[in-house]
This record gives sequence, C-alpha cells and structure tokens, in this order.
Amino acid sequence: MRAADLVAPTGGPADRADATSTRGSDGHGEGPAHRRRFRGGQRPGARVAVDGSGETAGAFTPVELLLAALGGCELVTVEPLTAGRGHRLARLAATVRADKVATSRLGTITISYEVELPEGDEKAAEVFEAVARRVHASYCTVGNALKEPMTVEQVLPGPSGEPYSA
Repeated sequence: MRAADLVAPTGGPADRADATSTRGSDGHGEGPAHRRRFRGGQRPGARVAVDGSGETAGAFTPVELLLAALGGCELVTVEPLTAGRGHRLARLAATVRADKVATSRLGTITISYEVELPEGDEKAAEVFEAVARRVHASYCTVGNALKEPMTVEQVLPGPSGEPYSA
C-alpha cells in the first residue's frame, strides 16, 4: 500500500466534501478509458482527484485519501497546539502507511512523524511528544472515526428521484 506523505501546515479543516464523477477519456465503452475518475471538492473551492485504479496522474486512490486525511488531521491539530504552548516546530511532517490484509480490509495504520525542533528549545521535544500522543488518542476527528464504531448511512435516489436511505 502506498503511503501518504504530508507536511504541516496543510491548511484549514474540511468537514464536508462533495464528489462528482467523469467518464474515461473515450466517454463510454470498455477498458481502461471506461474507468470512473472522481473529483471531490470542499466549499471554498479546493479540489482532489480520485481514481480507483491508482493509475491516473495527479489522482489519489480512496485508501490514499483516507491515509492523507488521517495524517493531515493529526498534523493540523498537533502543529497549532504545540505552537500555542510556546514551541513552534521548525518542521513537522508525517508518513502514514497501512497494509492491505484482505480484500477491502486494512491492517494497522501507522503514522510516522518527522520533526525538526527549534534550536535552543529544550522543552520542545517533550511538549511535542505529549501533544502528539494526546491528539492521536483523542483529538483527531478522522482518527477517532477510524478507531470507534460508527454509523455510515447511504442515501440512494428512489424510483421517482426522491432520496431514500438504504
């Protein structure tokens, strides 16, 4: 499984995303050009391309997006909390990896941090570690969603076009 590499700061929070799909390069038919590619966007206009095959340049697979969301969530939470305690990190990055253990199943997800501490700040490492552990345990919404059972509802259009929950 490819890893998602992230460097903070990554931007503001995104709690809603919309997705649209487009046909392959020929617009119809069979084969690789027929694969669906998806683009997701967040309200301020950010866009991300999603491709289930992992073969489209500039597009993520859904699992890569999941890993990037987890790493991004931790980074955008750890960085300001550490800085708010008076220890602005010179560099903060993370690599997020997961092994596929079965069809449609991931094993353990691992987040590996790379941090460059500010020169002359003897407490920065201790503060960073405490904040990162707390964020991982409790304060990252994406991580909490992955760790805790939750309900995911699907809404499909009914025969008359009215949505109904499946």
